[in-house]
Amino acid sequence: MPYTDAEIKAFRAVADPLTELFFLTSIQTGLAVADLVQLQPSNLEDGCVVTRRQKTGKGVMAPVSPELHAQLRLALPFYAPRTADPKRA
Repeated sequence: MPYTDAEIKAFRAVADPLTELFFLTSIQTGLAVADLVQLQPSNLEDGCVVTRRQKTGKGVMAPVSPELHAQLRLALPFYAPRTADPKRA
């Protein structure tokens, strides 16, 4: 079920910038969380997010706003594996 404008506005008012970008990318592309966390700068082509759905393997080319495309160029990847802190081992 899609979010209402009021729900989007309320979420954006309290979200940190990276979470907000993740949320907006989800809304504009329709990608699942499993697909979003895999995105890399190489997935940005000609104003679109281009990837394969992890669950089905189907290709996706989702147009996004120029503003979102520019923000994604700077922010991706959303997820970077963390290495263990040797001091805590």
